[in-house]
Amino acid sequence: MTEDKGKNIIPIETAKADRFRAEDIKSVNHYDVLGVPRNSTLDDIKDAYKRLAQKYHPDKHPDSMGFVKIRIAFEVLSDKAKRAAFDAGNVDGGLQSFADSAVDDPGFIWFEASKEYAAKLTMPNFARLVSYLKEKGVPYGDWRREVLVLARSYQKLSAEAEPEMTFEEATEICKELANEQDILSIFGDELHRSGTVGDLRNHKVLFLAFISRLFSNLLSVCLKGASASGKSQTVEEVMKFFPKSAYIKYSSMSARAIIHDKEDYAHRMLVIAEADGLNDPNLEYFVRTLLSEGFIDYRTTIKDASTGEFDVKTIRKKGPVGCLMTTTRNTLHPENETRFLTLSADESAGQTKRVMNSIARTESGQRNYAINYTKFHALNRWLEGALHSVVVPYAGILAEFSDPSQGRMKRDFSQLMTCIKAHALLHQRNREVVNGTIIATIEDYRVVHDLLAGDLATAHGVSISESVRNVVNAVNEISGPISANALSRLCDMEYSTCHRSVKRGIQLGYLKNMNDRSGKGVQMEIAPGDVSMPVADVGVLPSPEYVESKM
Repeated sequence: MTEDKGKNIIPIETAKADRFRAEDIKSVNHYDVLGVPRNSTLDDIKDAYKRLAQKYHPDKHPDSMGFVKIRIAFEVLSDKAKRAAFDAGNVDGGLQSFADSAVDDPGFIWFEASKEYAAKLTMPNFARLVSYLKEKGVPYGDWRREVLVLARSYQKLSAEAEPEMTFEEATEICKELANEQDILSIFGDELHRSGTVGDLRNHKVLFLAFISRLFSNLLSVCLKGASASGKSQTVEEVMKFFPKSAYIKYSSMSARAIIHDKEDYAHRMLVIAEADGLNDPNLEYFVRTLLSEGFIDYRTTIKDASTGEFDVKTIRKKGPVGCLMTTTRNTLHPENETRFLTLSADESAGQTKRVMNSIARTESGQRNYAINYTKFHALNRWLEGALHSVVVPYAGILAEFSDPSQGRMKRDFSQLMTCIKAHALLHQRNREVVNGTIIATIEDYRVVHDLLAGDLATAHGVSISESVRNVVNAVNEISGPISANALSRLCDMEYSTCHRSVKRGIQLGYLKNMNDRSGKGVQMEIAPGDVSMPVADVGVLPSPEYVESKM
């Protein structure tokens, strides 16, 4: 914790001189700080705060106290009770303890002035940090750096130190977010501001999968892509928006670990880092059974220590459970493939370039926006105690006009319904409720259609991914076979992505492997196949507009 001692540290004397005292709060007119009249609406106050916070942000004015004053003014005037108290002459607006903390702790000013700390560390969590640093005897002069180190490992810190929210606390914290019309877009905006680049459709589907844990029929998702295509990072980024009670994560496990694990699996997402982690047929069977049946009954023999006789014991592992996994394979085990909603990672050169630019911005010293996960954790805690019953009034229309030609549609249609219901449940504050049941709207289908239509069409073979189409077109345009290495250069495509696309093209019959030899180091010789690609991609789901016209 004490590496690079002395770097980027504000001397304690400076902190004492600059801290924001209680007297300072009492002498401030919060309306003047934000530059708004006393009859301003909440929207006026929010707009003024956003404008001034950008102007006086610590990134631009690291030594300025203006940002702290703006934060305090907004804290008072955006809260109905605190604003009423301030208007009635209670000059500290209910923030006396806030001011006292600033006086007592020189580290407090760093917490308040920097969004990198404030967005990641709640006030109770910061108090724990202060206690921790005091116990460890860390000098005040080192606090700034120590807080930053701990803020960066917020997930571990919150799991160990942050108490579980009560339903009432969570309801209060997330009330603004829960009332939003498009929570998924807010989730996406948070990711973009924090430095995540590219299309966020996969992130949003995974978000809905986590929300689906509140149902009896959970969503299971497999994210496929080449090595280093960002699959694991996508899963990790989404997991941070959910409390640890929402999931169980494994990189691998033994066949019977899932049976004897003492963890409660019910209504949680089982996150498996890589499909190859399920490298045991028995383990694959256990996971498949848990997903399909919602429980596992495992009969085993045990020896009675007193009599020496053997008896049969049944161990029941209860669900329901959903599963998220990533893989570099084009297909999973046939029994597993249709149990998962299949998503594809963006393996394009454009996405690689965007990721490289994002890394370059970070390495050049530009700080990324720090996401406030607390309000999303609160939203999840509130949803756990809110309504869970959802009906989709247009489900019959979807069943009638979705493409039934592929057998896997029976399971994919169920996953589609779960996605729609998860989106409606997430936005239940803006949905009609009849007898305790949320009524899904066409907007719920519109969002889910945009997220899933392309991947479902690809999984059903009626649409082709861009990478597969590119390699097939390239092979068809040349005369004679070509190796995978040469094809990757011709298509200006990373070799692993090209190789996966070629294998998928061969599976679909669009390409042929002309080299019948096998073994390590043997190159494929690729030639046009016997099946022609569809000229235009088609879908398996009706458009939202068509569904709406039939309602």
